[in-house]
Amino acid sequence: MMAFLMIESFSDAVLDSISHTIGDALIGKIISNIFLACGIDDVSGESTKWKRLYYTFCAIQREDGCGNRVGSFIESALHPARWTSDDLRNRHPHVRENVNRALLIAGLEVGPDGEPCANRAGTL
Repeated sequence: MMAFLMIESFSDAVLDSISHTIGDALIGKIISNIFLACGIDDVSGESTKWKRLYYTFCAIQREDGCGNRVGSFIESALHPARWTSDDLRNRHPHVRENVNRALLIAGLEVGPDGEPCANRAGTL
């Protein structure tokens, strides 16, 4: 993630959408590994993947006062190397597109290379 990019906290609706999309796409162990790699503690107490993501994202945004660690998680989750298995290869463009629909509201998007960038349009 670009070190100089300060990401404002995402709205609850954006977090909900991203949580559902990523939670539906990845297995729990991969989500746990991404949390660990991003220095994020799963504080949700939930077992449902989208709820784990949503409540943890809300907690880290409250703690940090920004969306940077959520952005870091998204970047790691959508990195193309994570989607090379036969099971996931064809799903990556669809998942990235759905995440980007939510991120566009915040003026961001994730490119095909997995890198986040500002999107000037900021609308759907």
